[in-house]
Amino acid sequence: MVYRNFMPGQYHSILEWINATILSSIGRKKSARLEDPGKIVQTGYSAGSRSHPQFDWAKNLLSKTYSTEEQQEIGYLESSIFALFWNMARKLIHNNISKDIEEFLETGIARMDNKGKQKANNTYTIQHEQEIYEFNQGELAPPVGFFASNYSRAIHKETAPHKYSLFWTTERSLEANQGGNFFISDYGIRIRGAENTLVAWQTRMFHGTSLARLDSIESYTGKGQVGLSIVSPNRLPKIWERYMNEGIDEEELKRELEEGKEEWE
Repeated sequence: MVYRNFMPGQYHSILEWINATILSSIGRKKSARLEDPGKIVQTGYSAGSRSHPQFDWAKNLLSKTYSTEEQQEIGYLESSIFALFWNMARKLIHNNISKDIEEFLETGIARMDNKGKQKANNTYTIQHEQEIYEFNQGELAPPVGFFASNYSRAIHKETAPHKYSLFWTTERSLEANQGGNFFISDYGIRIRGAENTLVAWQTRMFHGTSLARLDSIESYTGKGQVGLSIVSPNRLPKIWERYMNEGIDEEELKRELEEGKEEWE
């Protein structure tokens, strides 16, 4: 599914605010896939490393100088952007897609709630034309998300605890012939990259993003293509279940994870 002009034009300043936040996040976090061009950083919860599986807020800040208060502010801001994304998307995407992701959330797994600090009232805030607006209705986003800038990857497929995943291209300065397009190989589809575009796809299908034709794919400048996605690691529900039961057997988890190599944390 492809939805162009996802954010209504009169709210373009929100899109600019989101882009600035994404670039700031990308600049202060470690990429989840160092081997790929561009940069993609994880936001929200993580299943931990394979050597130390643990359900916890993603710990990927490049600097250790951030205070606890600063980390909480970063987490709240990023969780708010994903809450906005999810609440907009679930009203517009096909019912089968929203139902698929909602059924995953109905298992009781934690939402992207700034490590529990937004859980009580589902509060999130957005910025529009220099004004801050607070919402305490709607839903918080699924537990894991990613911010990306000029990220590309060869054709691949992934497993996930829900059938569909979502991404939103929030900014694109590339020309139509400069790459950065999304491909779903199972159907021979190319989705041309465009600003303010929502795409929903089946994660288990072969897919990938073509390399952007830029003099530099430096991810901090905002030149090229910027966006965010909701993609859940396949092992996250198992780590969550063990976390809730307080009975994580690390040796058993290691064996399980070796059987199904997971790429996302």
